[in-house]
Amino acid sequence: MTRRVKTVRNFAVVLIVLAAAFWKSALYLTSDACVLASVEELGYGTCEIIRRDVYEDGYIYVLRTVDDDYTIYRTERFGPFWHTGGGGGSMNFEPRNGAPIYTTMGGNDEICYNICKRHNPDIARIEWVCKDGTVIAADDWTQDIILTVIPSSWENAQGNVRAYDTAGNLAYEKEVEALFPGFVCRADIVKECERRVRISGMFRVKAPYYLIVSAQDGELAYQKAGA
Repeated sequence: MTRRVKTVRNFAVVLIVLAAAFWKSALYLTSDACVLASVEELGYGTCEIIRRDVYEDGYIYVLRTVDDDYTIYRTERFGPFWHTGGGGGSMNFEPRNGAPIYTTMGGNDEICYNICKRHNPDIARIEWVCKDGTVIAADDWTQDIILTVIPSSWENAQGNVRAYDTAGNLAYEKEVEALFPGFVCRADIVKECERRVRISGMFRVKAPYYLIVSAQDGELAYQKAGA
């Protein structure tokens, strides 16, 4: 075997090892590739990215599934690479009581996101009014979806949402309140290979995915996980 052949062979072996390490560690070269592969592994099929925005150390996404539902997912930067930050759960964004828009939000005590789906084409702009009076307006719809990141705590961001028609008239307004004020809850679906939470208990089960639910009430924090 010549020296050149050995060099090519060794280079090929290194590439294979690196590819295997990437696959095992769930690392990706881009954030979009990371989120698309992650939601497909969760069973949503080949999804379409509708919106994304910068969120903490990565991005937050709104994706349309093959069943025409929606799912929300996050990615996080890991050095020069990307891995999943959790998310999942299928939603149809259907409004209640004939409302022209549907809104949902999530976040923590430092940053939040608001997702709005319009069901009336006459709605041109929305405003998210935080409890401290901060007003965040948006009119850049993508397939009738707006994703807005709010640099504020979850509790402060639970204010009012307003919708305006094409003439600038207020068409809809709703106060958004927590079911349990001061109680923050978060649910994530994470892979076994990338979880950073130690899971223990009498009936611990090793599984490829875990549902981790975190909640905080004042200074008390709780966390549960299940396969």
